[in-house]
Amino acid sequence: MNKSPILIFILALFLLMVNVLSADGIFKWRAKNGTIQYGDKPPQNIHAQPLSLPAITIIKNYKDQWKPLEPLKNTAPSITNKTVTTRKNKRSQAVTPRYTSLKFLAPKPNQVINAKDGDVSAMISIKPPLQKMHKILFSLDGKKIRSSKSRVINFQNLPAGNHQVTVKIVDPAGQTVMQTNALSFQVKR
Repeated sequence: MNKSPILIFILALFLLMVNVLSADGIFKWRAKNGTIQYGDKPPQNIHAQPLSLPAITIIKNYKDQWKPLEPLKNTAPSITNKTVTTRKNKRSQAVTPRYTSLKFLAPKPNQVINAKDGDVSAMISIKPPLQKMHKILFSLDGKKIRSSKSRVINFQNLPAGNHQVTVKIVDPAGQTVMQTNALSFQVKR
């Protein structure tokens, strides 16, 4: 086996990493044809404006979000995994357990988010995992945004100010199985 191609690849990768790490920041400038350009090395003899990028939202203790939780106290009889025969079709079907937890991982309650473009992501945790027949319904400021299986949604071009997001788990008939309280956050642009 010839080691020189592997050595060349590793050396090229190292040089690329050094080049990226030595960047002085991100700049914005207008090219000769009038278009706006962005980059880490503006051309010489052109006035480039340094940009300050918004801080990255970091979810602290993310791994701790997945620890088993205590089941919710409920006065209704609990449903366990068992087989039930219906009268209509005399067919057996499995009854699945209820959800024990539905909560936001991001954004945090009353979080101020610096989003120059107005894009904000929301992420939820569901225990136990979402059942195949159910969907997740996100609402922003009282308006239905999307119904899907995804636990993450990206709200685009939000105006500056206060916003509220809620999430529901719905069954095939559109009935609410479980929902969160409204979570408030603020967007700064």
